[in-house]
Amino acid sequence: MEITIIRTHWMSLLIKGGGISFFSPLSDSQLPEGCDWAYLPGGYPELHAKKLSANKAMRRCVKSFAAFGKVSVFIMQFMKGKWKAGERKSFDLLTPYIEVVSMGDGFTWDTENSEQDRETAQKAWEITHKKLNSGKYKMVVLDEINCVLHYNFLAKKDLIHALHNKPPDVHVVCTGRNAPRELIEIADLVTEMRCVKHPFKEQGIPAQKGIEF
Repeated sequence: MEITIIRTHWMSLLIKGGGISFFSPLSDSQLPEGCDWAYLPGGYPELHAKKLSANKAMRRCVKSFAAFGKVSVFIMQFMKGKWKAGERKSFDLLTPYIEVVSMGDGFTWDTENSEQDRETAQKAWEITHKKLNSGKYKMVVLDEINCVLHYNFLAKKDLIHALHNKPPDVHVVCTGRNAPRELIEIADLVTEMRCVKHPFKEQGIPAQKGIEF
C-alpha cells in the first residue's frame, strides 16, 4: 500500500490544475521537467549535506533554477557561532543566491558576558540593516532575532522601525522564541511552536549531528 502525504498548500496547487513530481536531489541529475517550485522537507538538507554537495549535476541545475527565479536571500545568524553546521553546507547548493553570515558568539549561557553579546548583536544588526535596504535581496532571514530581543541585546524599536521602512518588495523572516508583542502585531504571519517533549530536557541527550546541526 502506498501512502502519500500532501501538505495544504500543495492541495491548493492541485485544485488549480498544478501537478506534483517527486525527485531525489541525491541521485537525480536534474529537476523534473517543467518544474516551477522545488521543496525539501525540514531537516533534509542538514541530514544529507555531504551527498547534496557531492551531486554536482544537481547543484548546477539548482543554481540555474534559482537564477531564473531571480530570488536572492540574505540570512543573518544572530546566535549561532562559527561551528560547522549541516545547514551551511547545504546553502552551498544555492551559492551565490543565498548569502549567510554567522555573527553569534554561541549560546548566551556559554558566553556569560552580556556586554559582549550586546556588542555582537549590534554589529550583526548593522550589517543586516544595510542588507535589508540594499535592493539586492528579496528575502532577509533574521535567525534567532527574537531571542536577541528577549535578552535586550538589541532595541526592539530599532527592528520595528526598520521593518516599517524597508523596501516593500523585501520579505523578512524573524525566528526564535519569545517574539515581542510589538513584532507580532505588525507581522503578516505568526507561527508558534510548543515543545511537548525534548530529548535533552527529559533524557539529557545532547544535539545530534544531522538533526540539530
